[in-house]
Amino acid sequence: MSIVSTCTACGTQKTFSDDKKGKRYICPECKEIVHVPDNSVQSEIGLNEQLIGENRSDSIQFPKSDTIMVSSKSRNRTIPVIVAASLILVLMVFLLKLGVFDNQGIRKRNEQPTPPEIVVAESPMVPTEFQYDFGHIEEYDNRISVHYKDGQITAIKDDIKSSSVLMEAGSSPDTYISLRAFDNEIYTSWVEGKDSFGKDEFLEIEFINSIPIESIGIINGYTDKNLYYMNNRAETLEVSIFDGIGNIFKAKLILEDNRNGVYQIFSINKSCKKIRFTIKSAYLGTAYDDTCISEIHFQ
Repeated sequence: MSIVSTCTACGTQKTFSDDKKGKRYICPECKEIVHVPDNSVQSEIGLNEQLIGENRSDSIQFPKSDTIMVSSKSRNRTIPVIVAASLILVLMVFLLKLGVFDNQGIRKRNEQPTPPEIVVAESPMVPTEFQYDFGHIEEYDNRISVHYKDGQITAIKDDIKSSSVLMEAGSSPDTYISLRAFDNEIYTSWVEGKDSFGKDEFLEIEFINSIPIESIGIINGYTDKNLYYMNNRAETLEVSIFDGIGNIFKAKLILEDNRNGVYQIFSINKSCKKIRFTIKSAYLGTAYDDTCISEIHFQ
């Protein structure tokens, strides 16, 4: 009596003699190991199961062993996964430093920077006293040092700026530059270069480090007995003091006229990283429409 054996992996059938029952053989098609049924009933059952399996288009074949084998391809996939994860981590750290993410890894939205706190003095400031000598300035190559008490306020000359400068025919281009208001020479002046009296033209100095300023001394106009009244003199200056940490103090300084060559002293008592003086009004000259400031010193 012959026995029909069916390969459960690929369905290939093979006929054996009765004495081969219970034996094992290698399927010639798929190379799987197949058991020869013990009797014809088992063969018939196996044949029926094969026929049922062929009718199931969605049938799933499971391994015959409970041992799970991992292919070399699966192991090789772990290397690019680790590399990709490392790159993502590096990118996150980079974006965190740039400020794209906050310290909790949450994507920042279009956050607006905190606006500076601007404090405006309630009433204009007037001089508290008048002096012929106030502070001292020394020049060293590309910087200046403004002495006050036991220390120095040091600034780079390039950080002394103005919105405009008078360019006068026959004069050197640096005759009326902003540095002339900080050169310790009362007979030189910064002169603005706009039409009329120079409304909203400004002069500023930024210090290397934030420093305390108790008072400001200003010599107004062009210090010369013949030219003082011929040129404009500042009447109102808006002083803006930047403390370097986002805060701004503003006040109006009312300067007196008829104070040729004299420091008009204003009490400030503020921490200062940068200070700006903006012309708001002027005493008009008899011959020239240029506003002049001879010296600005600090204590």
